[in-house]
Amino acid sequence: MRIGLPSIAHIFSQITDQSTTVEEQEHNFVYKIHRCPYCWGRTNLDEPVCFMGIGLIQEGLKWFSGGEEFQVYESKCMAMGEKACEYTILQTESA
Repeated sequence: MRIGLPSIAHIFSQITDQSTTVEEQEHNFVYKIHRCPYCWGRTNLDEPVCFMGIGLIQEGLKWFSGGEEFQVYESKCMAMGEKACEYTILQTESA
């Protein structure tokens, strides 16, 4: 994950107008989209809506890891008034 997540973020930052960053924390990684195309124009919602982002991160990590599954959930969403959409990726023993 230390290589895969930053690589995914770098690719999306280069080929799209979405700006992404990755932070490693003690037990997880946080993937942030600062200009999110998935919730663009949506406001005042009660729950995260960027399910496509979750799927892209999960499948990207699955490809990088050779088939390993990762738990990914959206912890913050711009459609809920947050400054960025944040996806939390739980670390596994082999990450």
